[in-house]
Amino acid sequence: MTVRSGAGKFLRENLLLIATLLGVVLGIGLGIGLYFAKPGDTLLLWIGFPGELVLRAFKLLILPLVVSCVIKITASSSIKANGTMGGLAMLYIVTTNLIGALLGLLFVVLIQPGSSDQEGGGSGGGGGGGEPPVSRLTTSDILTDLFRNLIPDNIITMAFETSQTVYTPQLQNGSTVFVRQNGTSRGMNILGALFVSVLFGLATSAMGSRSAETFREFFDAVTRATILLLSKVIWCLPLGLMSLIAKSLAEVQDMEQTFISLGTFIGTVVAALTINQFIVHLALFLAFARRNPFPFYWKMMKAYLVAFSANSSVSALPVMLECADNAGLRPRISRFILPLCCNTNSDGSCAYIAASVTFLAQLTGTPLSFGNYILIVFLAGVSGLSLPSVPSSSIIVIIGILSNLGIPDAGVSLLYTGEFILDRLRTGCNTWSHCTCAAAMDARIPQSDAEKAESTVFVEEGGVTSNNSRDGDVHSDPAQRIETSETTERHDRGDSVDSDAVPLERSGKEPPSAITSVQV
Repeated sequence: MTVRSGAGKFLRENLLLIATLLGVVLGIGLGIGLYFAKPGDTLLLWIGFPGELVLRAFKLLILPLVVSCVIKITASSSIKANGTMGGLAMLYIVTTNLIGALLGLLFVVLIQPGSSDQEGGGSGGGGGGGEPPVSRLTTSDILTDLFRNLIPDNIITMAFETSQTVYTPQLQNGSTVFVRQNGTSRGMNILGALFVSVLFGLATSAMGSRSAETFREFFDAVTRATILLLSKVIWCLPLGLMSLIAKSLAEVQDMEQTFISLGTFIGTVVAALTINQFIVHLALFLAFARRNPFPFYWKMMKAYLVAFSANSSVSALPVMLECADNAGLRPRISRFILPLCCNTNSDGSCAYIAASVTFLAQLTGTPLSFGNYILIVFLAGVSGLSLPSVPSSSIIVIIGILSNLGIPDAGVSLLYTGEFILDRLRTGCNTWSHCTCAAAMDARIPQSDAEKAESTVFVEEGGVTSNNSRDGDVHSDPAQRIETSETTERHDRGDSVDSDAVPLERSGKEPPSAITSVQV
């Protein structure tokens, strides 16, 4: 009876993961069969149609999700209230996110896992159309387009088109010349959406009035509603994956080369995450803390293992706080920095996002310029600050960036073939980065600034599914988040924060499972 109830609990908690893996396996099997059967275009259309609908649903929710998450975070008063510590921590987090994105892009550009003779292993359902010949674009064109998209002139058209310099042929004196014009291309302007959202969030934070609080509550409600919709749409993912993978594999010209490319891509991402986790983080620890890093990381190992096994850095937060105390970090710093990092620091995910976008461009034969590479790193790094707490949040961001760059997005389904292990590896990398940031801030923040700290601590209640959100941080019902407040002094005394919340004392208890936001 105990074994049966345990098996039932495991199935309930991991149903989405099991269904997703089953969808991937069935999609690969069906795709291989269709590849050799050579069906007609009409049959392939209907096979891929359910996946196309799921992909459209994800695209529909990208803009409200990104905008509401960014405004909610930047409008928060906690970073402003914490002065020096908040500013230095955010500078560190943004820098590590950009470093992670740069590493992911560099590894894919150098190794070229998606380069082959085939021009579209995952063609169909492209993310944008009408891209001008890249060879005619100059550095000035790329830079001016970057700033035009950064500051959009229309907040409505920002949702479906981007500014793009185009060269149109014209007859002059009997010969054809190409004239530069400011045009547009179809695709969501994610860069402009991020910038405008940050401006509105910062303006709201600076107001500090009752109307500003209403504005924050509105976007908090939008975030919750969008996440609730995504948590429902995500259950269509297994069927959508089976459909998209089957169609993608049936349309490839070289099955063997496709699997070689996928295997090489997975190895490339693992290499980038390894370098980021064991070299970049180590170098940052030495630069800030200036002491032997190995005793510290050994004391944080328990938190890393919990995050890796639970596939969630948020579920490991109580353990991280306990390990930080054992490692000698000041509680006022660890209780501000670690929860902040769980919300905004995801350099492992940024590396994966940048690597995936570049890989899909290679796989579909889409040329990328140096300006495109800069944009990929920037978008991946900034998007990492507001990854939503839903399964496969990185994939959602990847789809948005693909749309922004005009790269076909049908090959996105192939990324799920390695998602099980890559998800856990980048979750572990994110957790290591949280610990490194806490140690760096502990070494650099004076006691006087630390005493002013307030923090947002996420404690989990309920059940956790074993798929990724913020690449790993998944909750059974993301819409059921609650917020309560308590003082830092009470928390430091070891008192329970809330009668219904799981206490954050050093009890050594197993971390709970869904998220409750607790102000301390």
